Amino acid sequence: MPKVLMVTPYWPPVNKVGVWRALRTARYLPDHNWTPVICTPKPEQVYKSSPLLDSSCHTPPVKVIQPDTFIPSMSTARSFGQLKTLLQDVVPSESALHQPLHQLTDLIDRGSFRLIAELLLPDQFVEWGLHLALQYKLGKLDELNEIDVLWVTGGPFGFFVAGVLLAKALNKPLVLDYRDPWTTHRPARTWWIAPPQSLFRQIEAWALSHASAVSYIHHEALMANRAAFGQKKDALWSVIINSFDPIDLGDLNPRKLSLENNAPALVYAGNFYNERSAAPIIKALLHLDKEDPLGQKYPLTLHLFGQLDKTAQDLLKHTALAEHRLKLYPRHSAEEIGAIMKGAEALLLVIGEGSGHQVALSGKIWDYLAAGSPILGIGPRIASAKKMIAEHKLGIWVNSDEQDQIVNSLKEISHGQLQRPKAQDLKQFHASEMSRKVAQLLDHAYQNS
Repeated sequence: MPKVLMVTPYWPPVNKVGVWRALRTARYLPDHNWTPVICTPKPEQVYKSSPLLDSSCHTPPVKVIQPDTFIPSMSTARSFGQLKTLLQDVVPSESALHQPLHQLTDLIDRGSFRLIAELLLPDQFVEWGLHLALQYKLGKLDELNEIDVLWVTGGPFGFFVAGVLLAKALNKPLVLDYRDPWTTHRPARTWWIAPPQSLFRQIEAWALSHASAVSYIHHEALMANRAAFGQKKDALWSVIINSFDPIDLGDLNPRKLSLENNAPALVYAGNFYNERSAAPIIKALLHLDKEDPLGQKYPLTLHLFGQLDKTAQDLLKHTALAEHRLKLYPRHSAEEIGAIMKGAEALLLVIGEGSGHQVALSGKIWDYLAAGSPILGIGPRIASAKKMIAEHKLGIWVNSDEQDQIVNSLKEISHGQLQRPKAQDLKQFHASEMSRKVAQLLDHAYQNS
């Protein structure tokens, strides 16, 4: 089978949301006649602070290449952090100078990092790509000689630059994968020292000009790039949305919180914030509790594994919710959350009001599909998730400004009226289908190289 070098910023044990697209694609590419080889940075070399690590991800048996690299920008940023720690350790905490020194060194640390980040074109992963290309030309990465195609995912979009540099060094075709839109959707940097947006637009155009095929997370991103840059005549562009894989939820049997609490369970795993507020669902629960204080007519509990945003917290300061309506939990493991989602009567999905939120399909929705439980979606009237839930019978959707309808949806859940999605409706969203579509792009790049 031909080999594809999958160049990705995240790979287990790094547990960032961007890891799942590359991980699930790599799992099933061999089923579509491609052997994946992973090329990813060592976290301690490319980040100022180490990202969250999680060794529980189900990683396929693939070769992983992590060359030693020197990233000047991050090494400089880390040196300011080390200086801050050193100076703070020198002055004892009881000294009158300790607090002002702490504030000064913290300001220098944060300010220097912001300065470095603003000047990068577009980020530190360009340096990583330059180092890898140079190492290969010096004969230090002979393991890349058997590669047939490069597949590069972003953002961070310095990976696109790294991908072009590596593809040119290897003289192999390049496939770009957009997990998010780049310059067509992101605002310009605001600091006066920052490079102009037009320069980033030129960098993106340069990367696209070297790509034999490109995949986009949604149709809007593809159309925006086509309008901004044009599409090369021989390049294949395709929309490939994310996917789910049940093995990522773990092997624990479903846990029925409804049996433990004597009420149907609506589950949300994650934190709310200003752009994605829990206020609409909290208002609906308060209304339901006022109508049915003992939870006898409409028994229902929202189980929240995360934090409420400030707006929702303020609502509860004025009127508290009984535990049979809202239960807050400390951190649980991914496997425990997976078992709870599989046993829930419904899973809560909240989409923010911003344009980026409306277009994107939240990463949470894929975990929900893996769980197979019905979804209660709440969000703006124009949202991709709304269309997806309706078309594929994944649950129910309620516009966030229709408070009465949110209350009615809770009543439906309390009476068991939400049906679980059918397996045939979910099949098209499985990771194997995503890998099949990626393989088509790889085939195109390989055959036309």
